[in-house]
Parts: sequence; structure tokens; C-alpha cells
Amino acid sequence: QLKRHQKEQAKWQTGLSWQVNALIRRLFLPAEASFPFNLVARRFKLRSQHEEDGYLLALLGEAGTGSRRFVEIGCGRSGGNAAILAFELGWGGLMVDAQQASIEHLSRLLAHNSAVQCVVAEVLPETVNALLAEHGFVGEVDLLSIDIDGYDYWVFKALEACRPRMLMLEYN
Repeated sequence: QLKRHQKEQAKWQTGLSWQVNALIRRLFLPAEASFPFNLVARRFKLRSQHEEDGYLLALLGEAGTGSRRFVEIGCGRSGGNAAILAFELGWGGLMVDAQQASIEHLSRLLAHNSAVQCVVAEVLPETVNALLAEHGFVGEVDLLSIDIDGYDYWVFKALEACRPRMLMLEYN
């Protein structure tokens, strides 16, 4: 019981530290810093695992947006890298995960955003294009994020159904 409490307390302290650091960076670091320092200075964690929220929004700010649509393959319970787009900005998208419990949880959390589809599927190189087409995610999307632990590259390599403007791909 004590160990669990200590672990939980350490988790909250780390999270609070990240948030305070993000505020300090935003308040005191100049926005006109050169690339890539301007992106690094804008990193923060709201829904992401490791400050990807800030990186993503900074990159979208630089590149601009088009369709305001995303595809998140391997979204988990949290919504993955695209969570901030779905929860905070109201973007439309496709959240995919192989775990039924994760999709059920995420569907409840995202009930307020009818533009997001949450789908249970194991995405493989041979199924990715049919899955995206079935759910209407062909053509341009602003973000494609793939985090499926091990064969991310092969799924991306097989991708033909959509053209992502920005790609977030886990690698080992």
C-alpha cells in the first residue's frame, strides 16, 4: 500500500514539474528563436506521454492545417498523440486500437466529439488501407500517428489510402 502511494505521488510530482517547466518556457523563452529551438521551447504535456502535445501544436503552427483530420493507430486508452486535437481542438479523426477495453474507455471520454470514430482493429500492413477506406480516411489528413509497438514502419510503408501532411511514427 505504501509503495503504491509513493509511486503515485512520484508520478504526480513529475507531471507537475513538467507543467511548471512548460509555463516557464512559454513565459520566458523568446518565441523568435531559430529552428529547432523554437519548437523545443514550446513543448508541453497536456494529454501526451512525453510533451508531444507542444511539439505537435508547434509543428502544425509552422506547417499550417488543412483538413483538420487525423488518424491515430495505436491510440490506447488516452488517445495517443492526437488526443489533444480530438479533446481540446474538436478535430475529426480515426482512433484505432487492438484492445476492446481501450476503445470502450476512449469512446466514453470522446462522446462529446462526434467527429471522432473509435475502432477496435489490429492494424497490419495488409489491412491498413482497407481500414482507412472503410472509415472514410482516404486522401489528405493533417496527422497520421502510428504507435503499435514493433511493426509501425511496415504499416506506414504499406500505406496508400491517405496522404498525411505530418507523420508521428514510433521507432525502436
